Amino acid sequence: MIEAGLPRHVPRGVRPALDELLDLRRYGVGMRRLLALDAERREGTRASAARSQGMDYAESRPYSPGDDVRRIDWRVTARTGRAHTKIFRPERGGDVVCLVDQRAPMRFGTRAAFKSVVAAHVAALAGWAAAAGGERFGAHISGARARHVPLGAAEGAAATLCSALAAQEPGEEEPLERLAALAAAEAPLGTRFVLVCDLAEPEEAL
Repeated sequence: MIEAGLPRHVPRGVRPALDELLDLRRYGVGMRRLLALDAERREGTRASAARSQGMDYAESRPYSPGDDVRRIDWRVTARTGRAHTKIFRPERGGDVVCLVDQRAPMRFGTRAAFKSVVAAHVAALAGWAAAAGGERFGAHISGARARHVPLGAAEGAAATLCSALAAQEPGEEEPLERLAALAAAEAPLGTRFVLVCDLAEPEEAL
């Protein structure tokens, strides 16, 4: 059974444990509520309806009785002499992409855990939140060798992210701005992003 709450324990240690990250699956529904994913989906649906059903033009076909006259393609109609209707492709929505910081400054913390461990737990929860809603999920990691989880079925993608985070193999420490730009360029329209970092950069040496 998937629990609706959120973990009450504080992550501990200097590296995330795979079994702990996978066990966070039970909190997917609770994290989903915290991220307001369902609320965003409803808002996106209303906004799409206001934008002419929020669809992209696909093609035109001959007009059939009952078609919405507001969608008549007047250019094709004038060229062919026969009424044509525009066909639209629905926008893709519901995808979730997580950007998680695992760079060297995150490998520091209090007596409880490194910031990188806490970030790994939050990122895993984001993946399980997407899985709880049956959405697609993907991730980009800065500071780890396995730094890209392709957008796909959230159940498998979240597990892949957990494995990558638990492996703790240092890799390219790509700036978050560049990582975000790459993710935004690859993501379909309507994708929701979850950024997991401390939003603090080390002070420059004087």
